[in-house]
Amino acid sequence: MVKKTEGIVLRTLKHQDTHLIVKMYTEQYGIQDFIIKGYASATSRRKFSYFQPLSIIEIVYWEKPGQDIHKIQESRSVIFLKSIQTDLIKLVLALSITEIYYNSVKEQEADQDLYHLLRSIILTMDTATGKYIHYFLYFLVHFVKVSGFSPDVRIKNWEEPAFFDLPNGIILTQQGGNSRLCYLYVAFLNANIENCTEIVFSNEEKKQFISLIFQYYHYHIHGFRQPKTLQVFAEIFEN
Repeated sequence: MVKKTEGIVLRTLKHQDTHLIVKMYTEQYGIQDFIIKGYASATSRRKFSYFQPLSIIEIVYWEKPGQDIHKIQESRSVIFLKSIQTDLIKLVLALSITEIYYNSVKEQEADQDLYHLLRSIILTMDTATGKYIHYFLYFLVHFVKVSGFSPDVRIKNWEEPAFFDLPNGIILTQQGGNSRLCYLYVAFLNANIENCTEIVFSNEEKKQFISLIFQYYHYHIHGFRQPKTLQVFAEIFEN
């Protein structure tokens, strides 16, 4: 069966010296694996140069029943990315986002909301001129929301102490919690991608917030692993 879809490249691996295995998050068919043969030639490298992580491309491929890896018949770049694949900070944050998709999204069914969340983050960060970490935090919170395990927010008065019950997925009024991190979570949850850069937090709060969200992921995403780029995060967050 011939299928056509837009997709975002999550990961590319060399295979048998002359081929590439490309894992993509496709708009129509979810996570899929593809093989590109003969990549070693100069002509093929130029032709398939856009099969880099974060690239947004349109493909036509042949799907055979029972096969997990598909052969791409046609491909073209949909959007030319200006800076996200070359700017170090943007690249680290965006690759960490794709790694979260790679490790967390297992289904081979379409999920339009998840796909367009990733697409919008890539395009927004590509043209952004600052506050890149805001888009990363926005993604962490809205990935939870779109995936269907957003916490139940039971706080009505934010002058009261707040506590994030991670295992049960509840933000409630209770002593002994970190009210500021609870507030940040709700602020990003209620924000959109255009105004999330207006949220204010300190460098230390930023680190604590990321740690909190990853703890929440561990409770609610089976087998979740933190992005390997977390060590690079630490270096960036000190700046």
